[in-house]
Amino acid sequence: MRRTRGFTLIELLIVVAIIAILAAILFPVFARARDSARRTACLAHEKQIVMASLMYCQDYDECLPVPPYGFWAACCWGSIRWRDTVYPYSKNAQVWWCPSDTQRPNSMAPDGRVCETSYDWSDCLMTVANTVRGPGVPIIGHSLAEVTYPSQKILFWEGLKNHLDRNGTWWGNLGFVDGHAKFIGQDSIAPSFYGGIDFNWTKDGVGGRDIN
Repeated sequence: MRRTRGFTLIELLIVVAIIAILAAILFPVFARARDSARRTACLAHEKQIVMASLMYCQDYDECLPVPPYGFWAACCWGSIRWRDTVYPYSKNAQVWWCPSDTQRPNSMAPDGRVCETSYDWSDCLMTVANTVRGPGVPIIGHSLAEVTYPSQKILFWEGLKNHLDRNGTWWGNLGFVDGHAKFIGQDSIAPSFYGGIDFNWTKDGVGGRDIN
């Protein structure tokens, strides 16, 4: 009767080591592929929202959307509530959320209010240039004709918090006034009127540019 030879401990350890090495190589690749797919889906969402925003402009004498409530009516400087204005032109609740978000639709924001979208509307589209508004200051609407650099002026950007991460590695999907959406890195972003990076406070307001 023939006896079958089993694996030795050393052989098993070698197999386990090979599997561990392959996992270490492949898992980051799979993670990057997943993140890339989510980023692409998020960009597609933004393109739909940009087109919905421009459809709103066509119906309202080329005026840019503004939130239906006051400046401080919601988290993120009131820019969250702009979804209520543009939503009738998209009619798709899913496009208002980035697949990479850990917070879900209508989840509670850190300030105790409810966030309705992953994307923040630029506050400078609702203010006088180079100013910061506060409670009680009315929203000021602007027209498309006032936008000097539509391909470099951001309508909205990806992010559930108000201000962008300033650690030098920030990136994200951005929607622009001219109708396109694009993945942009921090090194391409122009400084705001106070010198930092903040699309709420674009230098020269609607007449300025957010991208170098």
